[in-house]
Amino acid sequence: ITAAAPDSLQVKDTVLRPTGMLQMPAFSQARDSIIEDFSDGRKMLYYYGDVKVTYGSMSLTAAYMAYDVDSKAVFASGLRDSTGKWEGKPEMQDNGKSYVMESILYNFETNKMRIWNMITQEEEGFLHGENMKMMPDKSINIKQGKYTVCDLEHPHYYLQMTVDKTVTDPEQRTVFGPAYLVLGDVPLPLGLPFGFVPKRPDRASGLLFPSYGEEVKRGFYLKDLGYYFVLGDYFDLAVTGDIYTLGSWALELNSRYKVRYKYNGNFA
Repeated sequence: ITAAAPDSLQVKDTVLRPTGMLQMPAFSQARDSIIEDFSDGRKMLYYYGDVKVTYGSMSLTAAYMAYDVDSKAVFASGLRDSTGKWEGKPEMQDNGKSYVMESILYNFETNKMRIWNMITQEEEGFLHGENMKMMPDKSINIKQGKYTVCDLEHPHYYLQMTVDKTVTDPEQRTVFGPAYLVLGDVPLPLGLPFGFVPKRPDRASGLLFPSYGEEVKRGFYLKDLGYYFVLGDYFDLAVTGDIYTLGSWALELNSRYKVRYKYNGNFA
């Protein structure tokens, strides 16, 4: 599907609505324009500016959409402004989950999707994918995905996954193959042969990712690298360490205890 629409007729109001008992995608009015192109055997509708389409429990918004009436497929993407910045990136809502991406090709008939550069929240972290396929069962196949707890579009640190799959039945979880840690875009010799991101409880033991930087007196550093332990319902412990390239280091133990309405405290 291309963004161009030669030999076309611009119209002010083109909205597809459900007809009879057949479920059809319903497009909202576009802010800028809607263009029909039914020339040379094409049956295309082009929407420009804040357009939304709903189909069952799924809704998709974007700055630009192109809908192929025959194949029942829609291509959605953002548009670059005069400074080259992306605006109106596609955002999809489906069964309580939110997905933001650079572009998407979605077939309403097969419920299959091809997604480029998507970010979605996965439990306490964020899942990034450059080239993804969403199957009819809502599972997502990803190549060269990233998992991180950093909320930036370009995270400072992440787990680089060579291949992974996100499934939703019976509960959502991400299963991945060989993966390695990347810090500041530098791959580290710390890897996993396989793993998964399960539904996370309220409190869980786990690795604490470090921060990094440089000090004049002590050199480059990694700070607060360690592990968090859940020790029962009322007690926890964090063991962290700092290391500097000019020889300094530190080791810290921090713990908290709390019984609601009775007492609480900490020691370090």
